[in-house]
Amino acid sequence: MRRLSQTIVILVILFLPPLLCAKNIGLGCRILNTQGFGGEITGQIFERLNARIGYNYYKFGFNIDVEDVNLDNELILSSANFLADYFFISDRWRFSAGIILNNNRTEILGAHTDTVLFGGLEIPPDELGNMTVNITFDKLAPYLGIGYGNPVGEGRFAFVFDFGFFFQNSSNVSLKATGLIERTERNAYIIENNLKDFRFMPVISLGVAYRIFEHKLPSLKG
Repeated sequence: MRRLSQTIVILVILFLPPLLCAKNIGLGCRILNTQGFGGEITGQIFERLNARIGYNYYKFGFNIDVEDVNLDNELILSSANFLADYFFISDRWRFSAGIILNNNRTEILGAHTDTVLFGGLEIPPDELGNMTVNITFDKLAPYLGIGYGNPVGEGRFAFVFDFGFFFQNSSNVSLKATGLIERTERNAYIIENNLKDFRFMPVISLGVAYRIFEHKLPSLKG
């Protein structure tokens, strides 16, 4: 936790001053985004280099029944982006890289809805117990991608698009159970093993941006 806090402070120190000092600043919102709905601020540091900070959030819950078990699922997408954009074709196409503060998580609550017959005995749902599964990932995730659009380019408005991945490593699963199924807590590793292929989180994002300050920076060319 201490290491995470130190990293956040370092990222803020690295990104916030250049953004506040940038003469060209743009504000954007992400409408279609695999990270959730988001907002961001972009500052032009050099002619071909931007820095941006953003935050994304989306909460989604759904309920399904599997045989006699009810599964109450809650998915929370929550992440902060600290990214640098390098424009390699005019001021439109760019490479993007940086760090994602990844707080994505899932909680699943499972409970029997009917009596279970076992060895001739009828076991009611309250004796069987409930199971809660929490799935999280590493908080710090490196990001790499490409994109189109420049919030501080020509024109006040701009469409922005990003495609890339961030590496969130293997999942961290905690499993808590009550009643007769309490011993299943030791099976958390099985869920982790089933999720081992979900180490890369895809990012597909489409949004709009508006430049709020404009000042022509000197060109870096010859």
